[in-house]
Amino acid sequence: MPLTLPAGKKIAVNIGCDFDAHSVWMGTFGKTSPSYLSRGEFGAEVGVPRVLDLFDRFDITGTWCTPVHSMETFPEAFATILEADQEIAAHGCFHESVPSLDEETEVRLMEQTIEGHLKHVGKRPRGYRSPAWDFTEHTLALLEKTGFEWDSSLMGRDFQPYHPRPVEVRWEEGSVRGPESPILEFPVSWYLDDFPVGEYIPGVNQGLGSAEVMFQRFQDHFDFAYERETNPVLGDHRPPADHRPRPPPARHGAAADPHGRPRRRLVRLAQRDLRLLDRLTPATSAPSRPRTALNPSEPSDPPTAASPPPSRIHHPSAGAPGNPVRTP
Repeated sequence: MPLTLPAGKKIAVNIGCDFDAHSVWMGTFGKTSPSYLSRGEFGAEVGVPRVLDLFDRFDITGTWCTPVHSMETFPEAFATILEADQEIAAHGCFHESVPSLDEETEVRLMEQTIEGHLKHVGKRPRGYRSPAWDFTEHTLALLEKTGFEWDSSLMGRDFQPYHPRPVEVRWEEGSVRGPESPILEFPVSWYLDDFPVGEYIPGVNQGLGSAEVMFQRFQDHFDFAYERETNPVLGDHRPPADHRPRPPPARHGAAADPHGRPRRRLVRLAQRDLRLLDRLTPATSAPSRPRTALNPSEPSDPPTAASPPPSRIHHPSAGAPGNPVRTP
């Protein structure tokens, strides 16, 4: 379902920030030790000002998916987001694991989430992103009932918004898809999420990935959508968690040269890997032995649904309704 873009524009890009702070460590990973909470504090006290400064310099209006827990734990940081006239979307109460909730608990937490927005934002949220990037069988109907207009939690498309449909799962015959929901879905994607790449969580997520590789992933998606899709939406999900500074976009020249420099950068990365392989390969012709493939640039698989990371765009709520669209 292509969006209607301003005349002369081919693609809509949204930068979505999940302001999770403490809540992602508590609600998703069950971590409440001082070290993990300090990572959430970094997001609020250091990450938020840096992202807002970046948005101000490039005149960007982002979508901040914010749990009520963050609004109440870091009110000063949240106030700066509101003062910058950024869009605020619902992101749960305490970054709860939505698929594990029974219906009664899910309804109660949704009511608390809406009440928190009325108290701290001054209005009801129009958009929602599940903290788990996942639903229960009741979530879609609950969003409709509580008056949401859009969601950014599902993955049924990559570059086009769509209307999701409930599914009755059947095992020994085809599942049954229900009618389209009035909710407009702005799809999320692990490929456009920097949390799995950047965040090191012992025993859960390797993280510590290459910013170059992550940027190349973003660039590849942008190029494909720009060249192949009709009025696509690209949603980049950047939680202002404990990520340290990334290379500035201008360094990569994405806008000025979307094809030449990324390809040359890939050549440099390949040359680096070959040099690393040369150093690891024995110089003599000794009997071969199993070798472990070293690829420090890539993160481990994203956490499973049992312990989902924070929501892509990203999220992202790419080009969310009510959010001014910034287009190349």
